[in-house]
Amino acid sequence: MNTLSRILSIKRKDLVIVRILVCLVFYYGIYTVSSFLVVPFFIIFGITVFAYQCEISIVIGFYNSFEDDNLFFRFGSRVDQSIFPIRYSENLSNDETKDILTSIEDFLVSAIEDQIDSRIESGVHKTEIVTIVDRNLNSEKKWFLRFSFTGERGGEVNHFLLFEFIGAYTIIHIDTYVKGIPHWYDKVDFLLRSPFRIWFWGIPYIREDFSILTTISEHLDNSFEVYDIKTYLVASRHSILDSIRSYLTQNDLLTDELESIINFQMVYNNNVSGNQISVNGSDNKLSSIIQKS
Repeated sequence: MNTLSRILSIKRKDLVIVRILVCLVFYYGIYTVSSFLVVPFFIIFGITVFAYQCEISIVIGFYNSFEDDNLFFRFGSRVDQSIFPIRYSENLSNDETKDILTSIEDFLVSAIEDQIDSRIESGVHKTEIVTIVDRNLNSEKKWFLRFSFTGERGGEVNHFLLFEFIGAYTIIHIDTYVKGIPHWYDKVDFLLRSPFRIWFWGIPYIREDFSILTTISEHLDNSFEVYDIKTYLVASRHSILDSIRSYLTQNDLLTDELESIINFQMVYNNNVSGNQISVNGSDNKLSSIIQKS
């Protein structure tokens, strides 16, 4: 689609709308032959809308699940992944270790509230705990601290933080996902083509290996939204990393090695291959335009 839009020198949006019109003409032609012929199509339309609404209820809730290796598949494309090991005395008990883990989490939540929430000029920012279950092993649950930002037009950034301890270490995982704008024409296009494509995405959707939300949100296609997404992404990431460093400093846990890792993470270029979010209908990946200052 992006390649064709460049060749024809028209916007991706226009090509999608043309495809929508073609689908409408096709369905109208079938309807003129016999109104009963369109019934199966409308049944699939209904199934698609229901599946879409189910996904919306999942991503705005506090409980999520996945299968195999597609964790966070409903939240777009991963643009960053970091991990920080914090070492402390081996003499600490499990309860004392859990207290440290909880205090780090509380410190970060408070820091984000002070540094980000109080200064959001546009869009919506949320902080919450999300429970995620592996469908292949329902007994295993992990709790992620989620910082999310949704722009005025629907673009979205999600930071997922996982705190774990093993031996003498507390490990902080930070995974960042970005989702484009769910444009009306992408929604309509997916819906109208669903009778022909549901045979390919239906089963993966049921086994939680396919996301309608991610599929219809692969593009930003708005210059202001790009700025807003980049602004939050950079500011929130710096806030998280700086808060981790502040906590470690206050508790005499900051080592030279860990400080070097944090400093590097705060300045490095966020180029990550494989990202599927495109900007302004082009083949440019969102990660390639996000530069650390």
